[in-house]
Amino acid sequence: MSIESVILSHLPNSVSEGVERLKASPLGGRLASGAFWSISGAVISRILMLLANIIVARILTCEIYGELGIIRSTVNMFVIFAGFGLGLTATKHVAEFKATDPSRASRIMAISGLFTMGIGGLIAIIVIVFAPWLSVHTINAPHLTTELRIGAVILLISALNGAQTGSLAGLEAFKTIAIVNIFVGILSFPIFVCGAYFGGLQGTVLALGANISNSQ
Repeated sequence: MSIESVILSHLPNSVSEGVERLKASPLGGRLASGAFWSISGAVISRILMLLANIIVARILTCEIYGELGIIRSTVNMFVIFAGFGLGLTATKHVAEFKATDPSRASRIMAISGLFTMGIGGLIAIIVIVFAPWLSVHTINAPHLTTELRIGAVILLISALNGAQTGSLAGLEAFKTIAIVNIFVGILSFPIFVCGAYFGGLQGTVLALGANISNSQ
């Protein structure tokens, strides 16, 4: 029995019947399948990350956990620039050309990946170079310079992940995305907790790299 069948068996009859009607339609089936896997992957991975955050909050002091939040929010701010919206661009154009012009869709995927690597690498270098200035004048925490530099590396990985996920979404590989998110959530749970327990703030920031899809 598949995961989808198990979940549908626990839903009200009206909902299950609506899902079955959607699946009977070619377009409706694609929408239902995509929505199911997207929601399932996101919910499971987010729950795992929530539990990990609760444990990490108990391990770290209030002050250190607050500093972790500062690092996260700063990195996420730069991810917006590093990603350059290429994930959505890849989704749109790959979905448009995957059937009519597969070679063009492949080129779009390759170009979006290379462009994201270039822009993301540039933003990461800028953050690494200006981390001392940012830590003093932006977040007023000079002792977080090293953690900001670690976050710059995570920033690059996050931007690349966004571009790749966008390409997969354009290919309607929602099941693959969901499975990857669940696997990452399961894998990152012990890494995140162990990073906080053995490495304090720096260990926790390093561990964030293991859970790029859920740490934002």
